[in-house]
Amino acid sequence: MSWEGATVAVTGLYDKGKTFVLNSLTSSNLPSGKKVTTKGISFKHVNVDNGTKLILVDTAGTYSPVKIENEFSIIDKEATETFISDLVFDIADYFLCVVNDFTSLD
Repeated sequence: MSWEGATVAVTGLYDKGKTFVLNSLTSSNLPSGKKVTTKGISFKHVNVDNGTKLILVDTAGTYSPVKIENEFSIIDKEATETFISDLVFDIADYFLCVVNDFTSLD
């Protein structure tokens, strides 16, 4: 199976509605909601507008809460978020930045 099309990444802070926006724009049904969080990166291949092919990249978001398990928990979380962010910016052709409400981080 080959995936063709433009790669569109959805980025933004943790718990701002990135997956909801993807689902709304593409009539997809990726799991979303207050009780569901995206882990790392999710990919989905969709056809929209009668043949426009897209590869959707949904991300976990940045600045998510950290469960402190040891002295490296925060460092590990920051390194993981940086890796995911760098990877997404390398592979995507287009970006949607979802902002639900403005904070100093936005």
